[in-house]
Amino acid sequence: LIIFYKNHQIFLYFIIFFIIKIILMKSLVDKTLDQQCTVTRPGVSNIAGALAVELFVSYIQLKHNVLANAKCCLGIVPHSIRGFISDFQQITPFTSSFFQCIACSPIVINDFLNKKEEFLSNVFTNPNYLEDLTGLTSLKNEFENIQIFEMNDSDVEDSGTYSEQV
Repeated sequence: LIIFYKNHQIFLYFIIFFIIKIILMKSLVDKTLDQQCTVTRPGVSNIAGALAVELFVSYIQLKHNVLANAKCCLGIVPHSIRGFISDFQQITPFTSSFFQCIACSPIVINDFLNKKEEFLSNVFTNPNYLEDLTGLTSLKNEFENIQIFEMNDSDVEDSGTYSEQV
């Protein structure tokens, strides 16, 4: 569900999930399905589908714009919903849209509006088209090239500066 109001876009949950997934991808490779993110867990799609329907119904009942502190006759209308299956909780944070989103970024919208059928053909025939278009391919490559340095207390001298151990 993408909601546009004038020039504002509401955040899409899978945008941040995509970035986090890039960072954590290697740590999930050897995990079983139930140990992975809840987006991939069986049964969660039913919960997500039900929430999407409730969110849409609440949105169409909303009298003010979506940027307001939204409440309607059916309760709040959150900008995003984050669920935690392990403790059966949900939070509703407000977050900004991601400028490289493969669904709602300006470059994707403009490419669709300008090329229509060609855009759709590219999306359907090239699984990397949207990631290449938005720059996510290069972002993924940058994340893969990041080196993570681990430090412990013995790596820091009394002066508080880092001492390289050979």
